[in-house]
Amino acid sequence: TDDTTPVVQDEQLTTNGTLLRKTIATSGSDVTTTELLCNGNKLWKVLGSNGSYSIYEYTGDFITKANNYNNNELSGVVFYYYNSNGDLVQRKSVNNIDNTVYRCDFNYNVDGTVSVLGYTGDATSQNNLVVDRKVFLFPNGDVEKIEAYLTINTVPVTRTYTYTYDNSNYA
Repeated sequence: TDDTTPVVQDEQLTTNGTLLRKTIATSGSDVTTTELLCNGNKLWKVLGSNGSYSIYEYTGDFITKANNYNNNELSGVVFYYYNSNGDLVQRKSVNNIDNTVYRCDFNYNVDGTVSVLGYTGDATSQNNLVVDRKVFLFPNGDVEKIEAYLTINTVPVTRTYTYTYDNSNYA
């Protein structure tokens, strides 16, 4: 590692709970492991079992940039933008390999839901709508469900994903 690599500390969050350290996702026989490395209570690096990784940059307490690497080469950059309340209002992903851009806009509705619209395009404009969904939140901010609005064979379809939680912490 170089001199700019933060020292990883093994600390707990100052809020209720502990830091997530690893995720394991399975799809059929395919297993993907992701390790999350923190400096204090700030995420700074995510390592994928496939050798990919991301390094995060902050402005104050907000993640504002993620540099994504494959085979130790910068494959893309993600920028995060917030409003004056600290709410994420836009995420813009730039793919360095094919120069495409994906922009995701987050709109906070008066009913407590968040509308999410995702567009693809180039560096100049992103106008091709590819994601339209609404996120429903519990009062504590956890995701309750997501409704994805799709068109399949010219027929409008709503797919609903419901989330449940337990009180367990796993190592």
